[in-house]
Amino acid sequence: MREYLDTGASLAPSAPCLTMAGVTLSYAFVQELSWRIARGLDRSGVRPGDRVAVLSGNDPTAFSCVFGIARVGATWVPLDPAGIFDAAGCTCLLFHVSFAPLVERLRPHLAGVKTVICLGGASPGATPFEDWLEGVPASPWDAAPRGDLDTGTALTLLGHPAEERPRFLAPTSLTGRAGLLSRPVLALGGEIVLMPAPDVTDFLHLVERHRITHAFLPTALLCRLLDNITLDTADLTSLRCLLYGDAPLPAARLREAHERVGPVLHRPLSSTDAASRDCAPPRSA
Repeated sequence: MREYLDTGASLAPSAPCLTMAGVTLSYAFVQELSWRIARGLDRSGVRPGDRVAVLSGNDPTAFSCVFGIARVGATWVPLDPAGIFDAAGCTCLLFHVSFAPLVERLRPHLAGVKTVICLGGASPGATPFEDWLEGVPASPWDAAPRGDLDTGTALTLLGHPAEERPRFLAPTSLTGRAGLLSRPVLALGGEIVLMPAPDVTDFLHLVERHRITHAFLPTALLCRLLDNITLDTADLTSLRCLLYGDAPLPAARLREAHERVGPVLHRPLSSTDAASRDCAPPRSA
């Protein structure tokens, strides 16, 4: 995972990487933060092969933790608070403060978790994120051997002419499908705009405001978008690829979507690579 971030950072360190609620983090900032997180995990006793859980909604710091986990060679375990919460075998848990009540209720099931870190605030029995990183340098650090970008990303890099850096809108958590689809965007030095919650009105507003080129919507959200009264007046001319899934769209709704949104809809076949082949961001200049 970190290879995508490092490739993007090598293209333009000062370029915007993660944006949410009007705050933008550059590639250099996210890369340095991921180095600090990796060093912090190592200092906390996390070793290659250990399982590290992350419980958070869309949050730039939480997504940066995923890169740090990869650098230390640990296995990232995304936790879905709306589904199955399974931290079995994990030695470390990083969670956003908004999930503190849930973590507190589940604390009897976290006996094997040696390190608990709270992002964005304080919670009983957890170390605040900033305190945990106190004194940790922001210098390059990788414990795990570096790998190559996967075939789909390589095809993306080689197969599309340079026009502009992609801008990807993620209305759902980057710990799910949206995070996988963001990998080619990172490798191209593009910007990822995160939404705190999936809201179709905000989605349309952010597409216009940030001139979004690529986005992902679960099928249910796409249907809600088609039912939104502001869709027909929204400026979607910047969109080049709107990926949708996790379920098929009825034929009538698909025709409606193509008519009202434009010929930009694609459904991932089974993975990010398939999505990249169908409709991938342009190569960065």
